[in-house]
Amino acid sequence: MTFEQVKQDIQQLTDDEVEKLGVWIYGDERERRSTLKAVEQAQAEVVKELQDAGKLPLPDALTDPEKLPAAISDVPEWVSPGTDHSMMYREGDIISYEGAHYRVLSAHTTATHWPPDQAHALFEKL
Repeated sequence: MTFEQVKQDIQQLTDDEVEKLGVWIYGDERERRSTLKAVEQAQAEVVKELQDAGKLPLPDALTDPEKLPAAISDVPEWVSPGTDHSMMYREGDIISYEGAHYRVLSAHTTATHWPPDQAHALFEKL
């Protein structure tokens, strides 16, 4: 759905429906969007604490660049974690992607679907 399609749909609403839409946009939706980053950060912190305590598994990755296996097939392949915080990579994790090794530069909870070869601010090619 494009922005123009949304505009056309909104133009078909009654005055009462437009008023309700405005209340929702400038009330509930604005508040939800303003707190979204804090909620994601809090979720990531809880997951990290559970992983540190051994209650949740860590994503499949290596952590020591000095001890990389000779065969790249022995380095875990990057998998997009989507919105699963327990599968998001941590700073320093090492993974492989399309035949190359990458190190995670910083833990991130957004843009997790970007592959390492396209997210240069998030991954460093080794």
